[in-house]
Amino acid sequence: MSRINERALNEVGETSAYLMATMFAWYSATTAVLGIVKEFRRENLDALAQWSRAYAEELDAYIDTLDLLISDESYKALREEGVIKQ
Repeated sequence: MSRINERALNEVGETSAYLMATMFAWYSATTAVLGIVKEFRRENLDALAQWSRAYAEELDAYIDTLDLLISDESYKALREEGVIKQ
């Protein structure tokens, strides 16, 4: 937790936001597909599916970033290259 607090606090916040957006879009689309929601517009379902995909891609990118920032070896290399300034 201290590594996250020191190195990646902003990234964790963004990751959390994309996780919530992904879950909301996926849940909304799934409830329509499974018939839990009886009335919906097909265009909305398509939009939710596209949003789910886009949010999941962003979430994946943030998880990769967190992996780099939390790893001591990667973090040190990024600092040496000047990618991270501290």
